[in-house]
Amino acid sequence: MARIAAELTTSLLGEQLVFGQRPVALTANVSFDALARPDGQFDLPALRRVIDEARSLISVPDDPKLALAALMEGVQHLSIRPLHLDGDGMAAPGAVPSAMGVAGDDGDTAIAPPKGHWVQMAASQRKAAREWQCFRAGSETRDPGFATEAGPDLSGGARVSVVWRPTWIDARQGVAAYQARVLRVDAEGMLPREGAAAYATNSSSSLLAIDRQVVAATVNVLRSRELGPIGLVLPICWNSLSLDRWSLIGPIADLPTAVRRDNLRIELIHLPGSVAADELKDALAFLRGIGSETLVRLRPSAAPVGMMAAAKAKMIGLDLGELSQDEQMGDEDMLANLDRFRQMAARRGLGSYLWSVRRRRLLVGAILCGYNMANGPGLLKDLGQPAAFIPASRTDLAAAV
Repeated sequence: MARIAAELTTSLLGEQLVFGQRPVALTANVSFDALARPDGQFDLPALRRVIDEARSLISVPDDPKLALAALMEGVQHLSIRPLHLDGDGMAAPGAVPSAMGVAGDDGDTAIAPPKGHWVQMAASQRKAAREWQCFRAGSETRDPGFATEAGPDLSGGARVSVVWRPTWIDARQGVAAYQARVLRVDAEGMLPREGAAAYATNSSSSLLAIDRQVVAATVNVLRSRELGPIGLVLPICWNSLSLDRWSLIGPIADLPTAVRRDNLRIELIHLPGSVAADELKDALAFLRGIGSETLVRLRPSAAPVGMMAAAKAKMIGLDLGELSQDEQMGDEDMLANLDRFRQMAARRGLGSYLWSVRRRRLLVGAILCGYNMANGPGLLKDLGQPAAFIPASRTDLAAAV
């Protein structure tokens, strides 16, 4: 079915692919067991949800005004209910201290949650919510593996390209950054591996080759155009940084100081479970030394938040595209876990971010909950090049629900 979708895209829509690799026409996949009810009837609401998730990848226009209108239309009838699992109460949206220019405890930019849409979980409800492994086993658990099954190492015929994912930033109250996202095609005619799946290899040299391509694409954008208020998010694997630090970062260090300071955030990804706080602190200090803000991506199966604070991290986040099958859950439980992660970060003075959110209900819920950055198909589709700033304040989002 996936191959049929790709062929339909080429035949009917010509070159309307993301960088010529990801088809505009997509398939919605769901198992028969998930659709069949005990009474023998099909679960039509479940089928609609699967179709909506697939459609969310391609349905948002590029024009900033139309994009914001589409985002508002997609959430205006939804009821967002972030659920809290501890006794600390809800932190005001936007009140998490961070290095990203977010409001502090004085709450200058905090938005009051809309009445009738936010609830506090009762003590009897807290045990019912499914929890990610990191909460069941303790907040300092670590996991060295990828969420996706390891793929082959890069071959001579493999192609690696970069698309740009629009990212909402609370300090700017809108889409003010674009995250570099890898598309990897291992052979002609194969569907692309993207995101976490593109990095799923056991070869350090393959990871370094991918990271060099992403660095080159990012530097090319920063050198070739004036971005103004727009920033780029550059992910770099821990193994690549450890293997060849200066060779990898050299092209970034050659950029003007103002560009590195104002238009670039470097995200450290795929930390091994064996990494120590001192090692991470050294790596973050090195990255800050070139003048860019730093992010650290964790996984729901491993959330050593205390170690992140000890290593002087400023912003930590999750990528829902890395969730394993066991970590998938419904929106209510997902919001509960996301808010618990955010509170863990906030208690240690860390900001939080969230990538690859497919459903708009979940994305808007996370933003209203207090996440400092968020992106995914539920916000806007990936683009071949970074685009313009799109205003979308928390006030707009709160009013829309």
